[in-house]
Amino acid sequence: MATHVKRAFKYRFYPTDAQAAELSRTFGCVRKVYNMALAARTEAWARQERVNYNQTSALLTAWKKTEELAYLNEVSSVPLQQALRHLQSAFAKFFAKRAKYPRFKAKKTSRASAEYTSSAFRFRDEDRQPATRAPRPRAPGQGSAGAVPQSQGRGRQPAQGPPEGRQDPRPDRRPQARCAAQADHSTRA
Repeated sequence: MATHVKRAFKYRFYPTDAQAAELSRTFGCVRKVYNMALAARTEAWARQERVNYNQTSALLTAWKKTEELAYLNEVSSVPLQQALRHLQSAFAKFFAKRAKYPRFKAKKTSRASAEYTSSAFRFRDEDRQPATRAPRPRAPGQGSAGAVPQSQGRGRQPAQGPPEGRQDPRPDRRPQARCAAQADHSTRA
């Protein structure tokens, strides 16, 4: 039986004002979708019905088509779908009697987070050119001196610090593995 290793990375970044506004909108929409889906599932639970992920996903599509929730179309659909998946796993744990009934997310006390899957997330940095690795010194008689084997690939890119005027609050810490892309920013309304 083969085992699969899941790999995740946690990055720290310093968003611009426009990026902070986009993140704030995304966090709010994720919380709204989670709470609305939880309310719909709670109502179904009171009627002795079970609602699964596919039904809540269909509800999300219907909510996006309404006029009062049209703002859900302005953010990426991936974090919204991930919120429904998180709710599904919370209910699965509840039905397996490993957790309590899921709670609503409060605006001020819940953690602002959004999860992007690897298929919908792309890191783009136009300012930085990829660093190239210098050829390894070779002993005489081991091929041409200027040739670089294809297996070498690219070298490591230099680390970039925070933008001018901002300091990293924890400069001595290295990035840690994490499942969700999370951001803490101080521009909250």
